Amino acid sequence: MPFPGLAHFGLDDTIASESAGAGADRLILWVPVDGSGPVCRWERIGDAAGPEIEQRGALCATGATMTPFELKTCSMWEKLRSRFSGADTSSGWRTPTGDPVERIGAKRTDLTLIWSGDANVGLDEHRIRQHWPDLESCRRLGANLFLVAGAGEHQTFYEAAKARHEEEKLHAKEEHFSELSRPENNPQKQAEEKLAHAQAGGDRTEEAIALTDMGSVLVRHGEAAEGAKHLEQALALAREIGDVGIEVDARANLGMAELATGKVAEALTKFGEVLAHARKVGDPFLEKMMLGQTGTAHLGMRQPGQALEYFESARRIALEQGDQRDEAENWWSIAICHDELGYREEALRAAQNCVEIYERLGSPQAQPFAEQLEAFRRGDVALTHGETDDASGPSGYAGLLGGPIVSSFVTTAETPSAARPSPLRMAYTAARSMAKFVASGFKTVSHTAHDKRLAVCNECRHHTGVRCRLCGCFTAQKAWMPHEHCPASKWPV
Repeated sequence: MPFPGLAHFGLDDTIASESAGAGADRLILWVPVDGSGPVCRWERIGDAAGPEIEQRGALCATGATMTPFELKTCSMWEKLRSRFSGADTSSGWRTPTGDPVERIGAKRTDLTLIWSGDANVGLDEHRIRQHWPDLESCRRLGANLFLVAGAGEHQTFYEAAKARHEEEKLHAKEEHFSELSRPENNPQKQAEEKLAHAQAGGDRTEEAIALTDMGSVLVRHGEAAEGAKHLEQALALAREIGDVGIEVDARANLGMAELATGKVAEALTKFGEVLAHARKVGDPFLEKMMLGQTGTAHLGMRQPGQALEYFESARRIALEQGDQRDEAENWWSIAICHDELGYREEALRAAQNCVEIYERLGSPQAQPFAEQLEAFRRGDVALTHGETDDASGPSGYAGLLGGPIVSSFVTTAETPSAARPSPLRMAYTAARSMAKFVASGFKTVSHTAHDKRLAVCNECRHHTGVRCRLCGCFTAQKAWMPHEHCPASKWPV
């Protein structure tokens, strides 16, 4: 990332810039410290040679150095002697105006220059401390430039939050995952046993269902390529035995596997086929899921305009079904699309709708999404991918339960190079990953409630024995979560 032009920083009039030489991407400033009396002191402040410019939220930062200098006023006699003798009575250092100076102290190398990426967004010490909470000092050089000390020696706000999140997950694993980690609650073990039983008994229908379950588990546990192999076998077997329901289920999950491995065109074809089938037979649950997956695929390809249409349609179905949680998730996806299209106000309204629904439901997701919305409103949400957990990955909440894959960022040759990812897109994975479970204090329902939920699932035609076809979740684990719900509203309250 190159430095912006000097005008971007809104430097004070007293500060002069120094040329770093042809082709150099440097920022070097001369800042007057004391202009009174016969001696004028300056500080030469510049970025460390060849630095990386780091982006934290809407702010940019780079390492900096400071060297103190002193300008001595020469007497008339000294000036005349220098002029006529040709001798330079000064040191080798000069200010940008040509005045000779002498170094008077040690060079500091523990400083940081910080500025806002958007020159139109005000920058102050409060905004800086949100990302660097333990600064030693913060000094303004211009309307959009600060020199700070201590920024490189402490965790940032986001680093500290991430560290706390990791600590909470470890605590959850040690203290509260005992039930979820039992073999009978492990979806992969369930699918393996079911597949072995079907193959041993020669039940081809059950084998096709088990292959679909196994493929779905592998995809959601981060092994999409291996999962696709099982799903292709399931699809072929379903066609062979003429079971349209299993064929549609396998095709939908195979599309998700292809989306996860970057085969976006193939995934879109399968989603389109399943979407057409859902509309033909009047299956709103499947239609809603495929609309969401198709929107996700377009969003991953940096096509927010196309994605917006699908998320809007999925939201309308969720509204008709009274599924407020799905409605809230689609509102957030709609907000992402609006933001990436450049419609900030529409993005804020859509995201606010999401937060309000979660708040009405008393959902643990309300607080993390509200915090991310506020950070987006301030312009402080990180625009990089590295600091968030992928909710569809093996350690994420969706990876734990299953559920429709919310793809990360599919990169293909079709991706427009000029498109930018929305801050809300990163907020989605950050807020969604285990948000409900963490916010609930890692609590689970009672054994009785869990068994009642599973009893309902086992009697439902949409249940494979491992997974719910309506939402894609692995039911043995999902049934433990107090804030989860049946998409068909069949679980006892």
